[in-house]
Amino acid sequence: MTLPRYHLGTTHAIGEHVVLIEPASLNAITMDPEMLGAEIVARAYGVADDAADPPTDTLVANGEGLRPLSPCHVNLDVGAATYVLSWVARRRAIGWSASGAREAESASFAVTVRRAGSELTRLTSGSVLELSAAEIAALGTGPIEFEVIEQGSLASRPALFTLAA
Repeated sequence: MTLPRYHLGTTHAIGEHVVLIEPASLNAITMDPEMLGAEIVARAYGVADDAADPPTDTLVANGEGLRPLSPCHVNLDVGAATYVLSWVARRRAIGWSASGAREAESASFAVTVRRAGSELTRLTSGSVLELSAAEIAALGTGPIEFEVIEQGSLASRPALFTLAA
């Protein structure tokens, strides 16, 4: 009999509790959007667990699994007259790679640029946005923060990029 190999990394201390999860044992739970805000109770049962009162934890369904994944690989090319911001959209799919990177086919993104208390927002269906240097200069001086959010019934978490100008 061959035992599975597990890598625990180097960040665990001797005697620290860990949980080994076999990917084949995971089950996806489909959440109906109407369940947002509902209280969910999870009970921890183990193999041959006959505890009459297993440990439980309660949380509020926030719809995290319904959100698009945050954009990744945010890049900024600064030229004399333009700022070109690009990113990669990620998708949840069976067998997606560890990086989760995959081009979006029909996504919509909100890009917000903040500087010195001012901001501008642009919507785009692509994964590249070109802004003129004049638009950026009109926001003021100092560091420039770029925020990319994929739109949807629930928006993704933001991908942030800050340029220390």
